[in-house]
Amino acid sequence: MGLSEKSEFCLNTVWRPFGANQMVKKQRRTNLVAVHSSSIHHVGYDCDTQRLFLDYEGGRLYEYFDVPDDVYVRLMNATSIGRFVNYAIKPHYHYKEIQHRPAWVEE
Repeated sequence: MGLSEKSEFCLNTVWRPFGANQMVKKQRRTNLVAVHSSSIHHVGYDCDTQRLFLDYEGGRLYEYFDVPDDVYVRLMNATSIGRFVNYAIKPHYHYKEIQHRPAWVEE
């Protein structure tokens, strides 16, 4: 699966040390790439935080936590991304729906 001509992004919030006893909130971007799937539009992955983002066909956006790098690689190489998500990701990783679609996700 390759990058689409127009990349989508999702923001990840990361706290970084700033001076003595202070933490600063820093926004990071994770590239969401278009994939060939009847159920999922885009996939994004942050290897530093091991968070997987799935933008589903129906317009729902989900964030999956603690997904190892090798699972993401297997997902992107799967013959059927939807089937892989159903048997290798949904039953094994905690997730949450991102309720309010951010402006950075193009409808």
